[in-house]
Amino acid sequence: MKPKLFVRTRKAAVLLWGAASAATALTCAVLTVHDAFDHDPVVAWHLIVMGLAAFNLWGAATVLDRRTDTEVLHRLRLVRTPSSAADLARHLGRRPGPVRLSLLRLVRRGQAVQADIVSGVARYTVR
Repeated sequence: MKPKLFVRTRKAAVLLWGAASAATALTCAVLTVHDAFDHDPVVAWHLIVMGLAAFNLWGAATVLDRRTDTEVLHRLRLVRTPSSAADLARHLGRRPGPVRLSLLRLVRRGQAVQADIVSGVARYTVR
């Protein structure tokens, strides 16, 4: 099997699994709310509100991730030298964990590259 075919097959399998999981979760949620409406409408409305709150929290988390990505990319462009996640986090006033995740997302998107590894610590720069 060729490597490209393997990657495409794996991506397709992951997308299929994600779609099936989302469909299953949505079906379970609809059945739960429908069953709750049959027994107690107040509970059903509480379930709907909780679902909307969870969706809103997920949206807020993605906005925070995008903001962190933007700040990290901006800082990488300013320094023009390779920087580690800890250095970037210190300059941005954040914890290294979210900055490290942001760097991984930027590398996957091709906006940043791993420049080198110094004493076991990866340093990144912009393209």
